[in-house]
Amino acid sequence: MGIILKIRKIISDYDELRTKNRESLKSNNPEVAAMLIGLEEEFAKFVEKRGFSSIQVSVSLGQGLLPKTPIVYFRDSRVSISGQAGVYGALILKPSTTEVQAAPFILTLTQGIHALTKEYGKPKAESLLKENAFNISAIHGKRLADAGFQINTTNEELNIRIAEKSYKLSTTASKLWNDIDKLLSVYVSYSSMGADKDISKISGFQSERVIRSILLRRGQPAFRNKLKQINNGKCLVTGCDVDSILEAAHIIPVAENGSMSVHNGLLLRSDIHTLFDLNKLGINKSGKLFWCKELQGHSYYNKFKKLGMPKISMKLSSNLNERFKAFKIADL
Repeated sequence: MGIILKIRKIISDYDELRTKNRESLKSNNPEVAAMLIGLEEEFAKFVEKRGFSSIQVSVSLGQGLLPKTPIVYFRDSRVSISGQAGVYGALILKPSTTEVQAAPFILTLTQGIHALTKEYGKPKAESLLKENAFNISAIHGKRLADAGFQINTTNEELNIRIAEKSYKLSTTASKLWNDIDKLLSVYVSYSSMGADKDISKISGFQSERVIRSILLRRGQPAFRNKLKQINNGKCLVTGCDVDSILEAAHIIPVAENGSMSVHNGLLLRSDIHTLFDLNKLGINKSGKLFWCKELQGHSYYNKFKKLGMPKISMKLSSNLNERFKAFKIADL
């Protein structure tokens, strides 16, 4: 039986079971478990065949913000160990109600919110994850957009989801497999970035240090306001003047004895700030921009070449030069 027929049968069987007894809809219910095991084996074989050795496949009913329907999870242990935290892929099978007839299953690259909500509360957790979704989409989204996925940078409705694509039951198996291959390729690329030894000091978005640093930099209004004042409220790389996404970036991190002086700061759009923090963007002492090898060919690489400031002070130039050394080491 082909994968589309299997999906169609599971949706139908699940609907029938749901109609009989909603209380029985649990992953450990023998009927539900039997329904899901074949699907897990099918996708696990595909992942193994395609050589995605870091991806683990599991199938269960959705929890948290996800619908309580059959879901195939794709997790890379470097950035996610459960649906409660981290970035993961998911194929969500939806019940055949009138509302979702046009899209009975969805492939998404998304994030767990539960762990952050417990620590920071839902509004702050959602804000952090929305920013992260935008940043990941900005760096990796083009390949998925080219394959017909909606991506976070161009669709605000995705919220904390990075990319998403809906399917009809008329979708061909080859199309679905190709899209899963593309999504997992992007996912593994992102995971490798977070696990790479050269950026181990950053340790990926899930680390406590990065979460706290994001909160910290947003909690420095005096430093940010000074940078806004001297830079006319515009990102020095993109020229963006949307205040809500402009951030104060330290050239030499405070944790490494960097100062709160404006000579150690750059006003950057949030996604550019993240790339700078990850040493995916280097800026030399003259203000010339250098993008990492991974971003060559991306719109960043072709569009942005130099800091948008008429004059660079000696102190600022010195700090840029010092930071640029870290970028060159990271991009070897």
